[in-house]
Amino acid sequence: MGLVAWSVVSCGQQPVVVPSRTLDRPTDMAFVCLQATPAGAASLVTARPANACPTAPQQGDARSQFFAPRTTAAVGLITNSARGELGAVDFDRKRVVDLDEAVPGFTMLPVGQLPESVAVSSDGCKALTANRGSCDLSVVDNTRLLANLFDEGEPSTGRGPVVNDVSVITDSGPLRARPGTVAFVPEPTAALSGAVNACQIAGSLALGQDDVRPWQAVVTFPTCGLVALVDVPTGRLVDSVYVRPDGVVPAGTNPECPAECGGPVASGPDASPGTDAALDGDAAFGGEATPGRVRVEALSFLPYLAPTDGRAAQRLYVGGRNADLLVPLEVEDGRRLVAPRPPLLLAEGAGGVLRVRPSVDPFQPPETPWVGDLGRFVYVVTGDGTVRVVDVSAALAGTGRETECDANVDTAVWAQNPTLPKGCALVALGLPRVIGARGPGLASPPLAAGVDLPRPAAVDVAFFAASPGVPESEVGRGLNGAFALVMLSNGDLVVVNVDSGQLVSLDPAVPPTKPPAHSIRNGLNFVTLERGGGRPRVQGQPTYGLSTNDLPFATRPQLSRTLVPRIETFPGVEDPYCSPLAALGTPVDIAACFPRPNETVGQSWAIIWEGTLPGTRRVTGRFLPPPAASPAAVGLWDDAGATFCAAGVEGDDRLQLIGCEVDTDCGSAEVYRCVPSVAGASGLCARREMAAAVEANCQSFLLSRRRYLVLEARPQQLVLGLALDELPRPSLLADPTVPGGARPGPCASDADCRPPGAPEGYVCTAATPGSGPRCLMPCSDSPCRPGFVCETVEGGARFCAEAPAFVDPICLAESSVYRVQAGQSFLVQGSFSPRIETSVETAGVCQAKLTRDSRAVNRIPFAAAACSTPPGPTWQALRQAPNAMNGWPNPCLYVGTNADAAQVGDDPAALHVKALFENADARFILTNLEQPFGDGANVAFTVRGGFSPDAVIVGSTFPEIAVPTRLLRGPGLVPAARNDTGTAVYPYVYMVDSGRVGSNQRGQILRIDTRRAGFDTARSSNSFEVQ
Repeated sequence: MGLVAWSVVSCGQQPVVVPSRTLDRPTDMAFVCLQATPAGAASLVTARPANACPTAPQQGDARSQFFAPRTTAAVGLITNSARGELGAVDFDRKRVVDLDEAVPGFTMLPVGQLPESVAVSSDGCKALTANRGSCDLSVVDNTRLLANLFDEGEPSTGRGPVVNDVSVITDSGPLRARPGTVAFVPEPTAALSGAVNACQIAGSLALGQDDVRPWQAVVTFPTCGLVALVDVPTGRLVDSVYVRPDGVVPAGTNPECPAECGGPVASGPDASPGTDAALDGDAAFGGEATPGRVRVEALSFLPYLAPTDGRAAQRLYVGGRNADLLVPLEVEDGRRLVAPRPPLLLAEGAGGVLRVRPSVDPFQPPETPWVGDLGRFVYVVTGDGTVRVVDVSAALAGTGRETECDANVDTAVWAQNPTLPKGCALVALGLPRVIGARGPGLASPPLAAGVDLPRPAAVDVAFFAASPGVPESEVGRGLNGAFALVMLSNGDLVVVNVDSGQLVSLDPAVPPTKPPAHSIRNGLNFVTLERGGGRPRVQGQPTYGLSTNDLPFATRPQLSRTLVPRIETFPGVEDPYCSPLAALGTPVDIAACFPRPNETVGQSWAIIWEGTLPGTRRVTGRFLPPPAASPAAVGLWDDAGATFCAAGVEGDDRLQLIGCEVDTDCGSAEVYRCVPSVAGASGLCARREMAAAVEANCQSFLLSRRRYLVLEARPQQLVLGLALDELPRPSLLADPTVPGGARPGPCASDADCRPPGAPEGYVCTAATPGSGPRCLMPCSDSPCRPGFVCETVEGGARFCAEAPAFVDPICLAESSVYRVQAGQSFLVQGSFSPRIETSVETAGVCQAKLTRDSRAVNRIPFAAAACSTPPGPTWQALRQAPNAMNGWPNPCLYVGTNADAAQVGDDPAALHVKALFENADARFILTNLEQPFGDGANVAFTVRGGFSPDAVIVGSTFPEIAVPTRLLRGPGLVPAARNDTGTAVYPYVYMVDSGRVGSNQRGQILRIDTRRAGFDTARSSNSFEVQ
């Protein structure tokens, strides 16, 4: 409850309780317009349709507007659910309305218990709340409720009760099920103008002089799986249907539903919420639906449809949390609730239907309410956190059914297939998708959550049309066209193109294409190149350095661009395909190309030799004896909390046991000691009483690099073998049948294992019988390098290895920090790229996911296949996608000269092993792979431009958003800007936040300015903040 202030007027008098009426879990909002016309000394106040209030932007001084007389008022009605109240916000004067000034304190209207949903009739005369806690409806006379907004205002419906709580009445009596969502049946409003058609005292819907009848509403009952047509204000159930997984079943005027609330509901204006409607303690508010029925809660009407051929049918869609169904219904002639078509089953497991939102701007002219020119759509917020897009154009025209659109089609598909329908790429076509898409639905971009963090889920959608009122060339970053705002669970809002977006060329040689409809708008479309906008390009030159692999006894690379792997740069390119800077007239050096600029995210990229796989640095593993079925195994690493398959661990990766640096790395320094190895190398954790035994028995392990080969990866286990001392390099093999006379491959002789700069002693040999040749370090006649131990492998040969085959259990009795590294590969990681699913569990073993898109890769392995068509020596090589001999994998290896050899001091005729690599963002060539480079090699570059989601982000100075619940296109327009021609249209959108934002308040109403894509706060120039 709110704070309570006590006022004592004299000794002995009872204190007066003054409630502090703040919001308390607001959940829904609906709009109404009020109009006052002179009627003698007073003003006759009547409710109007929400879009009847003037929409021109407010001008002039805000203080003078606050006190100036007015003839209209735009108001939002808010369900204050935790206290069973209905509140009101005066949008013209930006304040919560005191609904009864005769009562001390700030007053809201008591309704039923837990009012979760509110709706306003088409004429604005009535509001209806669905009270989940008391299993009833509250019918509100808006004219009587809000007449005090005007000086000397008299309601056109006369003085009388403001609210009446009613039960839904079936043939058998009150329906005691909990209502979910409520919506009035749309009615025509064109004739509702002037005082003649004011809300009627008789309490009936007035559509004309001779057309007076009850209002009607549709109410959902989730636990019952019921959708009911109800007369208002009587509550009489006119017709109903059950929604079931296999379709819609008529329920008539006497449906059967479980009783979730107690006795009869008190009626009348003085009825206190819950006075006689005791809650049934055994019935949970969020109870499961009756078996075999859909928990239907989502409900939305389409715009009013005028009668045709003597038949009147108002169309709506419903959906339920426990079924992936979008269910079309119609209210026929005000008497029947029918299903004109079977439900649409959403594709690929949507997780249930939470919200249904047609692409309609409710404040557009009644004859043109639909937003956009490419069709009529329904956006469905689903339980998987995405927004599904459904094309209802054919269904509404009577020529077909609802069809689901794929909002994640690869942008290159649109460029290559210009005849595809721009409004909807059908899911049934099975077109290639954007990398990382979780299905056909719109999802929040990874940038909204951060790398490897759960993405915020979609909560609600609001549509609007915007126009800058200036020539197209002067639009700047402003919105111009048809858009949707998608509200996310973290309070951010993402701008979505309902129609195709602004022109963006995928290739100067190809006519420009537009980003597809139903795609997240690119916020960089109108940002200049100097400020990081435009097409993606590499900023500056790639850099080279040591990787942070922290291996003990590491061998370091030579930091020379001629002697280490690096990105090949193509100098003096004038074609803007790879960089928009080339279009400025000055040739530029090209290091990478971006075939899909609308998908490329500006970020930093790192290419790290044997980099650590994300999510594999942990401390809870155990070293167990090897499985008997693996003769080459020396141990089994077990970690019950690991997810090795999801992390992309594969055979031939490396497990490194990192150890400790100081005692506190192990835990309490009083209990544990870090047993040292040698200077510059990590130690092992041991209890203090066992430290001496560890130091005496674990010297061989302590003095090694402590790395093992992953023979087999399982979801929580790794089968480990010996990681041998190997010179990793693909060799240049003579082959007169290929261009340049050489191809990449394994070593052919000892000479291939002794390039300049490599340690001496490597030989080209097979480690075990039947395996291929590799550059290995034998240890029969010579000692191993520091950090390596001599071990016998299967078959009897002896080679230097990075850790001993046998480890005394005492050495790893305590937890040890470990990680898994990409074996014999460069790991490619972006600062904002999500984790790629490269492995899946098959029969208990992690296997490469070969069904994934060929661009869903994050490694450049030295064992990659050869390119079937080696790229040429010019920058045009970056136009060629990787194509291995068998079509997979990407990347592929080839041999060629370096285009930038002269720039780095290399021999222009020298041949090098190269890898052509392409992921979801970029395509580049990594060269010099035949050069020895030790344990650490790191290549980095930064991409600017490309794609950044156009979003309304909650800033650090803005009040915290706790539980965003509803998003609605609201009344009024954003004030004009200096360059407007007077025709600018930028509407307001409102967010309902039902979470705790203060010590004594739980909820707020926030306004979004669509012109600048930001929140209006108390600190903004056009302030708004209702809490």
